[in-house]
Amino acid sequence: MIAGTSIASSGRAEALVAAIRERVVLADGATGSLLDALLGDEDPDRRDLVALERPGAASAVHEGYLAAGAEILKTATFNANARSLGRFAADAEGLGAEGAAGLARRINAASAGLARGAADAATARDGRPRWVAGSVGPGSDAPSLGGSSYRELRESYLPQFLGLIEGGADLALIETVQDSLQCKAAIGALEEAGRATGRFLPFIASATVDARGRLLSGADPAAFAAVVEPFGPLAIGLNCSGGPDELEAAFGALAAASSAPICIMPNAGLPRSANGRVSWPLDAAAFAEKTSAIAARFGAGITGGCCGTGPDHIAALARAIAGIGRPSPRPARRFALASSFSAVVAGGPVVAGGPVVAGKSVVAGGPDVAGGPDARPAMLVIDERSNASGSAAFKALVKAGDLEAAARFAAGRAAKGPAAVDVSVAGAAKDEVAALSGIVSRTASVAAAAVSVDTTDPAALAACLPLVGGRPLVNSVNLEDPAKAALAFDLAREYGAAVVCLAMDENGPARDRGTKLAVCRGLYELALSRGLAPEDLLFDACTFPVASGDRSLAFAAVETLAAVAGLREACPGSGSVLGVGNSSFGLPKAMRPAFTARFVAAARAAGLTAAIVDPAVLELDVPEGLADAADALIEARGGDAGYGDAIGLLLSFAPAPAALADQASGPEGPEAIDPLARVAAAVMAGDSKGAVAAVASAGTGPGATAVAEAIAGAMAELGRRYDAGAIALPLVLRSADSAREAFEALRAAAGVAAARGPRVVLSTVKGDLHDIGKNLVGMVLEAAGFYVVDLGTDRSAADIAAAAREAGTVAVGVSGLLTKSLAEMERVAGALAASGSRAILLCGGAAVDREYVAERIEPARPGLVAYARDPFEAVSLLGGSRAEGSSPGAAGTRGAAKVSDGAASALPSAEPEPWPRRALVDGPAFVPPFLGSAAMADVPFAELLGRLDYNAVARSRWGYADEAEGRAALAEAVAALTAAGGVTASCRYGFFAATKRDGETVEFSDGAGKAAAFAFPREAAGERRSVADYYARDDSAAAFCVTLGAKAAGYLASVRAAGDSSAYLRAHGLLAGLAEAAAETAHESIAVELAGRGASSAGKRYSFGFPGCPGVEANAPLLALLRAGEIGLRATEGHQLDPEFSVTAVLVPRAAARYIDAR
Repeated sequence: MIAGTSIASSGRAEALVAAIRERVVLADGATGSLLDALLGDEDPDRRDLVALERPGAASAVHEGYLAAGAEILKTATFNANARSLGRFAADAEGLGAEGAAGLARRINAASAGLARGAADAATARDGRPRWVAGSVGPGSDAPSLGGSSYRELRESYLPQFLGLIEGGADLALIETVQDSLQCKAAIGALEEAGRATGRFLPFIASATVDARGRLLSGADPAAFAAVVEPFGPLAIGLNCSGGPDELEAAFGALAAASSAPICIMPNAGLPRSANGRVSWPLDAAAFAEKTSAIAARFGAGITGGCCGTGPDHIAALARAIAGIGRPSPRPARRFALASSFSAVVAGGPVVAGGPVVAGKSVVAGGPDVAGGPDARPAMLVIDERSNASGSAAFKALVKAGDLEAAARFAAGRAAKGPAAVDVSVAGAAKDEVAALSGIVSRTASVAAAAVSVDTTDPAALAACLPLVGGRPLVNSVNLEDPAKAALAFDLAREYGAAVVCLAMDENGPARDRGTKLAVCRGLYELALSRGLAPEDLLFDACTFPVASGDRSLAFAAVETLAAVAGLREACPGSGSVLGVGNSSFGLPKAMRPAFTARFVAAARAAGLTAAIVDPAVLELDVPEGLADAADALIEARGGDAGYGDAIGLLLSFAPAPAALADQASGPEGPEAIDPLARVAAAVMAGDSKGAVAAVASAGTGPGATAVAEAIAGAMAELGRRYDAGAIALPLVLRSADSAREAFEALRAAAGVAAARGPRVVLSTVKGDLHDIGKNLVGMVLEAAGFYVVDLGTDRSAADIAAAAREAGTVAVGVSGLLTKSLAEMERVAGALAASGSRAILLCGGAAVDREYVAERIEPARPGLVAYARDPFEAVSLLGGSRAEGSSPGAAGTRGAAKVSDGAASALPSAEPEPWPRRALVDGPAFVPPFLGSAAMADVPFAELLGRLDYNAVARSRWGYADEAEGRAALAEAVAALTAAGGVTASCRYGFFAATKRDGETVEFSDGAGKAAAFAFPREAAGERRSVADYYARDDSAAAFCVTLGAKAAGYLASVRAAGDSSAYLRAHGLLAGLAEAAAETAHESIAVELAGRGASSAGKRYSFGFPGCPGVEANAPLLALLRAGEIGLRATEGHQLDPEFSVTAVLVPRAAARYIDAR
């Protein structure tokens, strides 16, 4: 049945369900070959119209099979869908007056009516039930092969099913399936027809396989079963393909994989052709013997025949199956995912070597065969790296808009053997729906693993799910908005997807086991009420960063693992999943994989079904001591009181804490250290008592300033080490506490009241309940002497702007973990701008990155918005420590803007400055693949034409306002150039070490002795930017040159010589447009090459002589670096490019880059 509908929509349907549980039910044989014999030499193309034109022939076929003992009659509608009948839509005889859809509905209704009449008459004669199966074939346009789409096929099938229902069919037979996506489209149309008519037909899905035992689209039988089972089929089977011998192996694989009843309808062997006639090798007796044996062996509930079989074959088969008893019970359905080729099923033994074998369907989640019955359960692995928030390389591809390359990245991850690849573009793509669907469609068609569609946007789900031929996973659904959750569940049911259900509601992520299980139970009940089954669901109990140093999370792992164990009872029949990497958040980078690996081991012991993780983590061999320390923290062996000690023990396995301890103690002990050094060492070691004592011994008075600077300097050094991944977040928090207490002790010793420092408002934005990161920022800011006003979580833009209006507010910090928080941050920026606030807006959190802030948030408040990647950058952006007596910026700028001392002077100056207040970049743009220059493949004429910008040529260069006229002129110009042999673009490109000499000059060096300095003038007004601002002091540079060569110049000269000024104008504009197309091609090629080497974006390109860098004299040195002479390109004495249709450019692959006007 279709999920969410009733299979018992008629008494006959109920009787069929009961029958296939008790015995083998017999279907008829081939329809087409019998019609061919009856209709003789009549036009075979009109077989689809037989119910309308020759109804007697169709009835004769049915009568013959009923006499042979058939119980299920197939209608003569195999090819009667609207798409296939389109050839009759304009029929001169008037058949097409109603359109293809109307014709399809009429044919199917008539054909079902003929079969219904024959079946009812037979039942009236002997009282035995007969059933009518509406035959629905695949058509000729497999969507997975690009011949059609899910939506096109669904639209084509809908009138077919409407007609079958109207004509009295008892069930639908979706047969000879060649493509799982085509089958899903048919099922979707069947359900839509049921809603339209109020009568939902049960269905059989029957595939055809090739000699490899796979569907045309590549799916093996287990993958086909995994795709179809979520829709609740009456049966799953195989038909056609070959005879019983050819189908036996594939049918065995299907029987092992399917929890639904199974059916088999073979051909009468493999066809033979002689004297222009087709024959079939198996006679009735041989066919019946072989087919009945397979049905008995594998427990088929339905059998019959396909091509080459007739009433004799069916009569023999009726006799052969009479002695077969009740079909063997089908195994219970289990959670499964499928790529377009293979499936992974939870709950059974797996092959040695791991739970997934690329391209082959396997079972995971039960005892590992290689390890014996006592081995721990295998686990489904969902690769986390095809995620813009977890992979810089993937993110760069998404931001560059290179969906093909992003899909190749995901497919490459799939090839490593996970059950699925989790694909997310949130935060990197400007249009999540377009980018995610583009990557998902490309990945699903080639990847060896299933696709996990990582989004909470129903619109993105609706766009992605119809593109997946396998069985995808939706990641994820939560109870924060029950209506939205219901919509997501509806989409998952409609498209047969599995779902991750996250233990989060309107109160945020659930923390204790009771709440986790209660929220999961609520999701479970909602999902089942929307038509999903328990086996469609994985529950995520939420993983918290147990090693972060946040004492409130001391028992977080214990609670999560207890919830995992409790899910089996709370949500029976469903599985569990965790994003395990979050467990190690806050630890040094080098320690995170090992801790994550130990958390995974504990979760597996608790019964975890699946993990979202980098598979490499699971291969780690964690040293015994480190493993025990990690386990102690995970298990909370020391309780709340021992949390700090457990973290200390864990961190003892990292080099940084030991180094800090050495600095704190020194070879001669603390007493031997200079007092200021002792203050700094105590702060860095997180020793609050020692820090207070050191402040007391250092004294006050004139020395207070030096003491404050020592505290601030220690925090700055901690920030640098934290950035480098050398120390863990728990130590940072302990050090922040030490710094705060040290400042308080300094004030007390100096007799100064605890005056407020500059006011900073912090909040998590509307709709986001995650506050761990915000709290950390607040702690570090307070330690640095700022007065922090924490508004909490889920606060509106209006609330935040109102708080910022209070006197003394120098900054507003907003954070967000969810991708939807990005839009809320834009609203906050708008609200602050509308209120007139001059407070700097700091944006941070897991969902945010520097490029997004620069591109999407800062434009609302130029110069007043910044990205803070961590608490230390927030301090740096605000000018460092604000303790009394500390020097401005004691914490170091780290290349960021700072506010000056005092709330009044903290506001950014309205006066123009020599150049922007803050550096626009803070590190190299990319790691160059090589230094020097190289040739790029020539760009052929056809590709140049494909990239030609119509508007740039016809509108801008030629001045056509009317598009029809412009396109006609373009076609004429292209035709003329084509007749002349076209043109080809030659290209050279290079990468260079870049050194910024001053604010406007950058030197490029090829590493082999060649160098050139390029001046990039600054804008005279506005933000006064220069291209040089997009280079760090020590950076990397990219550049290229392209030319259409002497042939283009010669062609233009010949057109001019012909004396047709209009033709000359068109030729010139076309060649200029083609040169620009060549530049676009070169730019894209370089961007793809740099995407995996740190580049955050395809960026912008700047050509000398244009507003961004107006000095054409730079062409010559750039061409020299690129060795452009090798493609015949040079600069004239007047610094112009020769040949004419050529382009040079400096490429800046940074998302923050924009075009400027420095003329």
